[in-house]
Formats: sequence, C-alpha cells, structure tokens
Amino acid sequence: MKHAYLIMAHNEFEVLQCLVSSLDDSRNDIFIHFDKKLRGLPDLKVENAKLYILEHRVDVRWGHVSQMKAMYNLMEKAMYTDNYKFFHLFSGVHLPLYNQDYLHAYFDKHKVNNFLMKMPTNEREVSMKMKRYHFFIKNFIHPNRIIQRIDQLCWLVLLKVQDIFGFKRNKEFDFHKASQWGSLNYDAIDYLIQHKNSIVKKYALTFCCDEFFISSELERSPLRPSIMYTDKLLKCDFNSVSPRIYQDSDYSYLQNSGCLFARKFSKSNFDLVLKIISNLKSSS
Repeated sequence: MKHAYLIMAHNEFEVLQCLVSSLDDSRNDIFIHFDKKLRGLPDLKVENAKLYILEHRVDVRWGHVSQMKAMYNLMEKAMYTDNYKFFHLFSGVHLPLYNQDYLHAYFDKHKVNNFLMKMPTNEREVSMKMKRYHFFIKNFIHPNRIIQRIDQLCWLVLLKVQDIFGFKRNKEFDFHKASQWGSLNYDAIDYLIQHKNSIVKKYALTFCCDEFFISSELERSPLRPSIMYTDKLLKCDFNSVSPRIYQDSDYSYLQNSGCLFARKFSKSNFDLVLKIISNLKSSS
C-alpha cells in the first residue's frame, strides 16, 4: 500500500516542483489541487510517482469553507484512485526533511496512528469562530481594499448583533484546534468522507474551519484513540498569525528540529530549498 500526498497549491511553483521532486517515488502518488483563480498551471515533472492534477477546482478563500471543500476534493480523488496506507495533507510550500526510505519506515511503525499538530486556542476563540454565523467571509482577504473593508465591516456588524442577543450555534459540540496539515491513515480519511455531508453543513459559515474540522471530528469519532498530537510532524513557526518564511540561515535549525516536514518556503530564499533537496538526495 502506497502513500498519497494531497497538496493544495496556488503560487510558488518553483518550490512546488522541488516538493514534487522530493516525493517522486514509486511508493507515492501525488494529488494537487490548484486554486480555481489560477489561469495558468505549471508543467510539473515526475519520473516515478503518479501525479494527478484535480480537474474539479475550488475558488479557495482564506478563512472560508472553500478551504475545507478543496481538501475534501483531494481526499475523495485519492480515496477513489487507490488503496493508500497514509494520506499526507500538504500545502505547495511544504518540504520533507527526511528521505522517502526514512518516512515510509517511520509511518510503517505507526500505521494505526493519525498525526496532527495541535494549535493553541481558548474558549473565546472557539466560541467566536465555531459557534457564530460568519457571513461576508469570502472576501475577508481581497486584493481590492475597498471590497475587503466593506466585507470586514459587514462581518463585524453581524457578529456583534449575534453577541448582543447571545446567539450560539453548534452548542452541543466540542471543538479542537489543530493544523490542517496532518498525516492521516485510511480509516481516518474514510471516516471523514463518509460523514462529509453532515461535516460540511456543521462548518459552513464558520471561520477558519480548516483548523478545526479534522481534529474535532476525529476526536468525537471511534478513531479518537488513534490520534497522536505531536510537535515533530511539522516545523512551522509563526510571525503573529502568519507562518514565517524560512530563510537561508535556517538550514541547521530545520535539520536539527527532528520534524518530518517543514513549512513555509519561498523562491525568495531558494538556496535553502535547493540545499534541503540536495541533502535528501544525498541521504537516499
């Protein structure tokens, strides 16, 4: 049984090609969802892995349920393509920090586990993001600043109205926050797909549901004992609320982190990307 890498991409195609090259192994299949807003797609090259570019693409917006829908498109495409042991949810600016022999051996030892990276949260954040209706999220981050400001103002007004009247939704559910970039086994993906309709309905008009739905749904499922929260799955540091782009000087820091994967990389620091790829090849 092979591994499936499910990648959501929208830019940084030079980094994406390096990521694809690092996963180019006969034991892997690679699935990529490109944001529907993209007009031209890169010509990615593989030699050993099978590469699938999704035809059904979603217009992905930050904080919006469209992020979850794009992830579901990837899950379903992979699930109906082959029988995979693990499904790794990646962005297009991820890189592995270990070679494929190491990664396959590692996950073979932990095949009953589902790996997630827990994110800090509190009851106030959970209540605001998951237990209110969030309208006007689609253009919350928009290149046109006027549209963005109008949407944010309308969003805030409707949120305040719900607070004034003490309105809450999803009151019967507990929510857990974890990075959407996880490594899940067959049973977890199968469970999420089987319950897709109820899950999408539950998280529609929530805020940043991609950071809640996988961990929350698995926590309340029979698969709860299989969840392994670990800070060694993904190295991802934040500047305030945004992931930090790693610099060329971060090479030793990343290599000594003990993490399996890392994010976020950019063409602006491409020497670091090439150095990591070179190290993966030399260690194979």
